[in-house]
Amino acid sequence: MLYLKVAERRISYQAKLAVISIEAALNAVRFACMYFESPEGVTVDDCYLLSHNLLQSICAQSPGLDEPIEDEEGERPDGEWAVRRKISQTIESLQLPYRLDWSLRSNVKDGNVSIDVELTPSRAFAKSAHVDGLGTVETTRDMRRAAASAYALRVAILMAATAFRASKKVLHVWVAGSLETPSHRWCYYTVDFDRWRFSRLDLAHVDDLEAAMRPFVPNMRLEHGFLKPVERTFSPSERRFCPPARYEAVSLSARRLKGDVLRDLPGKTEIVLRVPLGPAEASAYEACRRRAVEALEGASRPEDRMRILAELTRLRRFCCHPSLVVPDFPAAARLFTDCPLR
Repeated sequence: MLYLKVAERRISYQAKLAVISIEAALNAVRFACMYFESPEGVTVDDCYLLSHNLLQSICAQSPGLDEPIEDEEGERPDGEWAVRRKISQTIESLQLPYRLDWSLRSNVKDGNVSIDVELTPSRAFAKSAHVDGLGTVETTRDMRRAAASAYALRVAILMAATAFRASKKVLHVWVAGSLETPSHRWCYYTVDFDRWRFSRLDLAHVDDLEAAMRPFVPNMRLEHGFLKPVERTFSPSERRFCPPARYEAVSLSARRLKGDVLRDLPGKTEIVLRVPLGPAEASAYEACRRRAVEALEGASRPEDRMRILAELTRLRRFCCHPSLVVPDFPAAARLFTDCPLR
């Protein structure tokens, strides 16, 4: 994509629209040069038709979720930074007709990603466009608003597809589309895309946008093909996207990685000491064992499992200390007095 660099730190809204429009025109020329093998015989109508098809098919450049984005060599798969890198690089490599400004928050551990998209103003759309059955015509204000609304929804789907392809651990992708005007900043949709429903979308043929968005119950108002402002329903600063533990100082954090803990632990050593029961304890244990056998006689049904477990636990407790089963057992302390520690 071609972007214009503006030297001034602050520009007026009209200048911003002019920059976006010029960029779109330059990118349209670039796409035409790439698409048509020879400029000979190419008409203006052909170029407008190409631009129309590009607007309608931006989602098709993303493969399905069964084709994940590849990891770099030495990269930890599904790691937080790896997922962010894959999302960022893939979005920056997309071929789009308009400038795309966006921001990202992710919490891969919990499977959540948040993407904020700056929508393209309808006033930046071309004053002429291809219309099926009519050819190239001058566009009205409503036609540009409808085109901008459809493009905004396709961008949301494309962003979600990119995030899902970055990692199988990403289960939800929240996308918010906002538009900044000279006097206000409006939110036009917030959508919670979930992986299961999204995997059923045919990205190569996203024609009916309302039908494509309906399963996700988006927060949006689409009236006569125009998106209307709505209230934003999530914030990228929420805990599900930015857990507080992420910002703890390493020296103060109690969290440890398994690999680090294993390196700090000594080797595993097992020492088995067998302590035989005395005569009195052995006699009492045998009485408990016979009682358990009698109590469990005929216990072969699945619902008898808890009874069997209870009797086994009772015998185990006796081996730990007779007084746990027989509180008034006179020789309870002999397990320790007969076997002094050396």
